[in-house]
Amino acid sequence: MNINKLILFSISISILLVVLFSLFFINKNNKEDGELKDLSRDDVQDILEELQNLNQKRDFSKIGEYPKSAGIFQGKAVVENYFCFGDVCPDNGGYYLFYQDIKSRKECEEFGSWATSVVGYGWGEVWTGCGVFLLPKKHP
Repeated sequence: MNINKLILFSISISILLVVLFSLFFINKNNKEDGELKDLSRDDVQDILEELQNLNQKRDFSKIGEYPKSAGIFQGKAVVENYFCFGDVCPDNGGYYLFYQDIKSRKECEEFGSWATSVVGYGWGEVWTGCGVFLLPKKHP
């Protein structure tokens, strides 16, 4: 009879540990997803330079890491992503920084000077999304 109590106790402890472990990771992931960093102009410039470097090198080894949330810029969520235009992938594509919730050219144009439509050509013109736009900083 003691063996039955031991088995029941072990099962109860195992269930408790699984529940606690699950709650810890669910809360951790919700916190990470819910707290986007406010990005400064310099932060965005650094991200854009990194993406431009990947595009110039034609480095397609990182495609699997995208999309990834970058933070908040000009009051909107921005996301880094790779997009391919047409059927010659990955060669006919690139890495971009997009405003996540701007879903049309019109919305992008209305957002102002911080945004630019990202357009490519595959089987015709392809509007990909609303990209973050910064004028380059003047270097001293």
